[in-house]
Amino acid sequence: MMHHLRLQPRTIQRAVASQHNSACSSLCFTGKELNLAPGSPLVLTHKIKLVPSGSGSGARPCGCEADFVPLRERREREVSALREKCGGCPNECSDQGRCVDGKCVCFPGFRGPDCSQSSCPGNCNNNGKCVDGHCVCNPNFTGPDCLQRACTDSCNNQGRCVEEGHCVCNPGFTGPDCSQKACPSNCNNQGRCVEEGHCVCNPGFTGPDCSQKACPSNCNNQGRCVEGHCVCDPNFTGPDCSQRACLDNCNNQGRCVDGRCVCKRGFTGPSCSDKSCPGNCNDRGLCVNGQCVCSPGFTGPDCSKKACPNNCNDRGRCVNGKCACSSGFTGFDCSEISCPGNCNKRGHCVNGQCVCNPGFTGPDCSKRACLDNCSSRGKCCVCNDGGFTGADCSQIACPRNCNKRGRCINGQCICNDGFTGLDCSEKRCPNDCNNNGRCVNGKCVCDRSFTGGDCSEIACPGNCNQRGRCINGQCVCDDGFTGLDCLEKRCPNDCNSRGKCVNGKCECDSSFTGADCSEIACPGNCNQRGRCINGQCVCDDGFTGLDCSEKQCPNDCTNHGRCVNGKCVCDSGFTTDDCSEKTCPRNCRNRGRCVNGQCVCDDGFTGTDCSEKACLNNCSNHGMCVNGKCVCNVGFAGPDCTDITETSVTLAWTPPPVQYETYHITFTSQVHMSRVHVILQLALF
Repeated sequence: MMHHLRLQPRTIQRAVASQHNSACSSLCFTGKELNLAPGSPLVLTHKIKLVPSGSGSGARPCGCEADFVPLRERREREVSALREKCGGCPNECSDQGRCVDGKCVCFPGFRGPDCSQSSCPGNCNNNGKCVDGHCVCNPNFTGPDCLQRACTDSCNNQGRCVEEGHCVCNPGFTGPDCSQKACPSNCNNQGRCVEEGHCVCNPGFTGPDCSQKACPSNCNNQGRCVEGHCVCDPNFTGPDCSQRACLDNCNNQGRCVDGRCVCKRGFTGPSCSDKSCPGNCNDRGLCVNGQCVCSPGFTGPDCSKKACPNNCNDRGRCVNGKCACSSGFTGFDCSEISCPGNCNKRGHCVNGQCVCNPGFTGPDCSKRACLDNCSSRGKCCVCNDGGFTGADCSQIACPRNCNKRGRCINGQCICNDGFTGLDCSEKRCPNDCNNNGRCVNGKCVCDRSFTGGDCSEIACPGNCNQRGRCINGQCVCDDGFTGLDCLEKRCPNDCNSRGKCVNGKCECDSSFTGADCSEIACPGNCNQRGRCINGQCVCDDGFTGLDCSEKQCPNDCTNHGRCVNGKCVCDSGFTTDDCSEKTCPRNCRNRGRCVNGQCVCDDGFTGTDCSEKACLNNCSNHGMCVNGKCVCNVGFAGPDCTDITETSVTLAWTPPPVQYETYHITFTSQVHMSRVHVILQLALF
């Protein structure tokens, strides 16, 4: 036989009306308080007097079965009355109500005779607990009946929670819980979205949403980027506008080097638009449309020759600035008519005729005059013109008597060494100039392309400009000079055929550098942030990249991020300046410390990201923590669910084999399966 008692929290109070019958004389008393702690005994004594209905106790022994039948019946009535007095409800109200006078008074949220039926919608669908008629849903569920999947952090009030617990974020937000700021157009799949909704674009793209094609080096702030191509500002050029532009692009008649034109042969000027003159007129004239206008005193296509006064009046040749007059003319500019034999220094020339000094006579004053015409004592022989001479004019005369530079034999001059001509008046040139020039005053005036004392050597252009030796018509230039005429300064090692020599300095081709272009060039010359070794930049501390143009990030971001302008943009899950530390979910929401990627929450908070409020003592494992408050299991209460709210008392009756007059009932409380049961034992006295 089972009997039930319902005990109140902590302090068991039973107020029972006084009974005068024997069934309740010992158990039921008014206003008595019983304090019951788990594990402590509660002793209730109920005396049942079982007296046979015979005439007397001594008539016959009381052990007869027939006498005990009415006693048993009476005992059953007494026990039944005890059950009614002490309370007995069906199924102990299923632990979801209180037993009052044999009837269940259900807790909020439950109903039915034994409080077994839930009053929450759908009984919370096994996804929560019914408390006061409302569902307290388990994590990840929501709704009045806990049927809907919950969204993380309720989408942080920045989105809507739809089926299956997915957040549909408001514009401007993203992430599983809509906690992250979204990037415009999701960076067009051409970059990564980092904190605060900013795009970190992939190489080759730029703009707030990475939709624009990037230009190399952002055109170095010297131009505009249009569709990935640089439109350079004036005076700049190149794919990245890093090079200085040349005026009119050198008119396609030269190369642009550092903003200055290096003109092709035959052109000159800031933009190579002017035709150049040979030898730049040797600084002895002005170049006009490719032709030299020589300064006074100079002449020739390149003004390299000295000019003669009045161009020798077309009566002679100009040799090194001096006139070599033709026969019959004289003077510094050949403007005067010469006298035969220059009057043999025995007179002076007046308009081409000799006025002889006293004692001399003849067209060239070569004859001696007879004193006083022989004083009329003789005849002074003055030979007739026509080629006779001698004291008696018997000899054939030589022209100008060979000018005393030779011997006259039969009317012909046999000139002394070093002289020549019909009258030996001309100085002889070595080897007669080898028929490669004209002999003027004993010196060879060589024809063009010949040189040397006797014009036997082939001439070199510009006479090698005194910067080399002429051998067989070719210049062997002195050290440091080169070119057909040795006019150009020579570059070290001829620039190793990797550049152009300009005024003795190498202008190296792209990809080469060094004084002689022997070294492989580094991109951007390492931007003066490193050293170039064999074509590769060894960057200074703090810089990196093929051309050392990028700022280096600490520890190269520990391979957990990208380096952007010297700062690490860490991959998801990593943080700090060098991306060396693991991040914690949502940075522990500033409610704890991040240690090796896990949150160590401050007091009062819990969860993987410290977003949940912690409950005292974790509800002592007797309840569920909801928003920092304990929702205790049935049978427990208090801030940490350590208080016992009600105890199920089971009254068990086992009929003894021998009937007694008095029964001693003992209750013992104990904790079992989150409930407090009080076991009723019957002791027989």
